[in-house]
Amino acid sequence: MNFQTSGYTTDVYKSLFSGDFDLDAYVVAANAIRRVETALRESNGLTARDKNNIRFYVLYWLIAYEAQSIALTHQKVASLKGKISDESIISAISCVKELFFKNGNTDQMAKGPKFKEIIKNAVKDRISLTHTTHRDSP
Repeated sequence: MNFQTSGYTTDVYKSLFSGDFDLDAYVVAANAIRRVETALRESNGLTARDKNNIRFYVLYWLIAYEAQSIALTHQKVASLKGKISDESIISAISCVKELFFKNGNTDQMAKGPKFKEIIKNAVKDRISLTHTTHRDSP
């Protein structure tokens, strides 16, 4: 495979395989993918197609919420090593599933840009709510 086909591709390749990139980010990502896929297989109320349509949205929700940021970096992802609970995964599935069904639960909707924005805005709101709740706690 030739990664020299464009400047953009070369830059992405260099950034991913740079010594500056925290390798724990890969560990967290691989672990999260495996655990989300397992939880989705065990989840009720979703067809195989639904599970496939929401898988990456669940991963995004999970990592963004746990990192408390929708602007993810490799450092933020790496900082989650060993910190993602089963409850967080179940919650992410529940939140994304609810939004998926509320917005039409079709392949077109799941693959379009609108649903991505819906997910980003919803997790951002949930993060803000968490911050507000923590500030108001005694």
